[in-house]
Amino acid sequence: MSFRRLTLAIALLLAPLALRADSSSPAPAIPDGWFLSPAVEPAAGSALDISALNVTPGADGLPRISVRDGHFVTPAGQRIRFWGCNLAAVEAFPNSAAEADSIARRLAKGGVNIARLHHLDNPWGVGHGASLWPADRPEHRELDPAQLDKLHRLIAALRDRGIYSNLNLKVSKAL
Repeated sequence: MSFRRLTLAIALLLAPLALRADSSSPAPAIPDGWFLSPAVEPAAGSALDISALNVTPGADGLPRISVRDGHFVTPAGQRIRFWGCNLAAVEAFPNSAAEADSIARRLAKGGVNIARLHHLDNPWGVGHGASLWPADRPEHRELDPAQLDKLHRLIAALRDRGIYSNLNLKVSKAL
């Protein structure tokens, strides 16, 4: 058996021991007709927690990424690869700092180091806490300050866990 297969077999056998339910954050409010996909979080420091692979934010936040010789690099010239996910609707607007940190922590433990934030300008989430638009302004020309604050909270939590944000601005707004 190759080393890679042996490592995978051991990880699969130990996975139930390394996983634990997170009871530190309250369950988010879910609008009628929506559902929440439950997640089990790897125990900190276990074989399934690979957050140590992420770039550690400095005093100024995450280092600026540029391209050199066809590769993404940090200012120090260290190559970086991105493993990302999409966050939209309810996930992008956590109701508390604890919820934002829980999302960022789980993503970091899974090795995610970039999150694409998209469909934040959707019309279907208005009034359900899943859109940047205020419910009392159907023309959608101003952003909801409370929703913007939640989004800022999430981006800060992602940054603190070494996760870059890719903010898609105009995705689902119809003119």
